[in-house]
Amino acid sequence: MAVYIYREPQFRKWLEELKKGGGKAALVSERAEKLIRAYASKNRMLPQSTKTMTKYGEARIPNSRKFNLGAGYRLICMRKFEDIVFLCVGPHDFCNCWIDNNRGLDPDIQNDCLLVEPRPVADNEGSLERPEPETDYDRLLMSRIDERTLRKIFCGLNRY
Repeated sequence: MAVYIYREPQFRKWLEELKKGGGKAALVSERAEKLIRAYASKNRMLPQSTKTMTKYGEARIPNSRKFNLGAGYRLICMRKFEDIVFLCVGPHDFCNCWIDNNRGLDPDIQNDCLLVEPRPVADNEGSLERPEPETDYDRLLMSRIDERTLRKIFCGLNRY
């Protein structure tokens, strides 16, 4: 089983908007990313994630499921053959409107989707962001600033 994201740039934009929203929206974004990573790292349906599915299925898009992420947010996915395609994430009304506009959707996995690379997920992990290289900014700045510049910047701080 492979895990795909439908129209990945748009999906990532939705997740970023949730993160920037702060508060509950940021927590929901983390839950969605963790859920996607968990599906990508396993070859089966996760028992702990089945309890987050909504009680009612979704008939407007065949083989689709909605996950209740809490605080009125949803994550929509669908099963295509043996694969899972994550379609939309956002507030309940946004997702409902998206489903109405994409009624009967049958995404082409080859053209419209991005494969989520499987890797193990730690409990504190789950972000879809690409890791940035670690940088020691103090060392970097100190290599560019000499003592004369520091004395000029902090000239009035220590006059003993």
